Amino acid sequence: MRKISLIGSLVLVLAMAAAMIGAFAPSLASSDTVVLNYADGIWSNATGSGGTPSCLVYNNTPPTTDTNTVRYGDSLYPVDCLPIDPSKQSGFGFDGVGSASIHPGQAFLLGEFFHYNRPIYAPKPLESVELHVNLVFSVPVLSTVLDYTVLLEETPNNGQCAYGRTGRYYCNDRVTFANTIPPQTFWINGTEYTLQIVGFSSDPNDPSKAINQFITEEGKDNHAWLFGRILVAQPDITLTKTPENQIVECGADVEFTLSVQNTGNTDLTNVVLVDAQCDEIGGPNGDDGDGILNAGETWTYVCTVEDVTEPFTNDASVMAWYSSKMVSDSDSATVEIKDSDGDGTNDCVDGCPNDPDKTEPGICGCGIADDDSDGDGVADCVDGCPNDPDKTEPGICGCGIADDDSDGDGVADCVDNCPDIANPDQADSDGDGIGDACEEVGPSSTIEVSKTADPTQLNLPGGPVEFTVTVCNTSDSGHVTITALVDDIHGDLNGQGNCTVPQVIAAGDCYTCTFTAMVQSDVPKTEIDTVTASGTDDAGNPVTGSDSASVHLKQSGGGPIPGITAWGIMGLIVAIAGAGFLALRRRAAAR
Repeated sequence: MRKISLIGSLVLVLAMAAAMIGAFAPSLASSDTVVLNYADGIWSNATGSGGTPSCLVYNNTPPTTDTNTVRYGDSLYPVDCLPIDPSKQSGFGFDGVGSASIHPGQAFLLGEFFHYNRPIYAPKPLESVELHVNLVFSVPVLSTVLDYTVLLEETPNNGQCAYGRTGRYYCNDRVTFANTIPPQTFWINGTEYTLQIVGFSSDPNDPSKAINQFITEEGKDNHAWLFGRILVAQPDITLTKTPENQIVECGADVEFTLSVQNTGNTDLTNVVLVDAQCDEIGGPNGDDGDGILNAGETWTYVCTVEDVTEPFTNDASVMAWYSSKMVSDSDSATVEIKDSDGDGTNDCVDGCPNDPDKTEPGICGCGIADDDSDGDGVADCVDGCPNDPDKTEPGICGCGIADDDSDGDGVADCVDNCPDIANPDQADSDGDGIGDACEEVGPSSTIEVSKTADPTQLNLPGGPVEFTVTVCNTSDSGHVTITALVDDIHGDLNGQGNCTVPQVIAAGDCYTCTFTAMVQSDVPKTEIDTVTASGTDDAGNPVTGSDSASVHLKQSGGGPIPGITAWGIMGLIVAIAGAGFLALRRRAAAR
């Protein structure tokens, strides 16, 4: 935590030990012993919400077992990073173990881990950094580099200390590994292995005390012993769907429970559950919040199929990834529809589900006579004019009135605004109820509207988009006056950007304006918004036109950090800024 006070002392909190039960169960593929010559760690790619951390310095020596470090921040204010005194910077260190005999599947000491939690100024703090662990074996002779990401959670000193406190005013910080299984593997005697980070321990001789977090006090060089375990890479996954068989009412919603269990010995990522029949899948429950299906962990989902109208077999499948390997499984369940009247036809296809003597309702339905009052051969229940033998539907003019069309324009006289002159379009420019064909009217004016967006694609969570709107008078003559420009999402455009109304546009001319608006979302989608221009021509006749533009919001190439949204990052920046401001006030008061 960046701070002004030097109060602090070393602390390694041995919490969450229960979460590690079972983590030390061996996953042996061989009883052979391998000999580690040495382990070394290289730091790189330090970053935070502000970008590259302030005054960042790496100290990565050639492959040896000395301590390699990454440090950041400045002990002086304002921060100028010159000169850099590493002993007054915050950061991490790793000192790999020397020679060691290792049995695959058993935890062993990987090295000593340091968190230099110093009082510093850092406008751009460190939040994550990559640790590349280099294992050099002498038996057998091989070396491999495995990549892990170390996360630093600096808690604000606001009295709400999630991980305990140092002294009266300062909250402890938390160090974790984002991934305990690296994307790389290595081979020993024909077997593929990987290195699992078991956790941090306060005892270099007791891996059973290792836990998955390192809680550190401020103002101190905190250290812990880091344990690892060589595992045979055996990813596996199992899907179970229950209940296996159901009989439901016609039109009922059917619910299934899907259990996805990691039955391998490696963590799985990018878990994808597919159920083609389900309208909605809820879950998962059982995830510890990291989005990783850990070895032995089970996630449960609730799958709902709505409005079931026919029997079916529900098939589901799941897939997940370990490194470049995909594992998958599938399961199914059956659903039958209830047969209320016991006639052997389920209710959804039985036209009379409560009548065992009838499976079709006939013309009028179950229990209703097919009477024909007017004798026209059409039963009353489906005769639109049951008392008119000349009509079975009211048509346009209604029962008892003929649907005559004197001018043959396809519009019945009873609704034709010019019944003696053919006018199939029923145009009525002045809205007086008399068709244009029956009165003299001048040519109407027309406009054409176009709308474009730049850019048309954004990575989540979105950003500003410039929209361009063009309105053209496509009439042969005269002017149109545009009195309104309205966007269905961004509202009245008058005064937005350089868009203003009214605008008078001569025949053949166009008016163009631009405005900028934010297009944002937490999930991928396509936003389509429409602009509508409206006004009148020289004769007072209304003119209108519209057009739409689309902006696609998509996931970025690398994907977001699991569990952190754009609003969450913004909240973290505000919290850090507030903590720095409070610290500066305290320093000023101390003077």
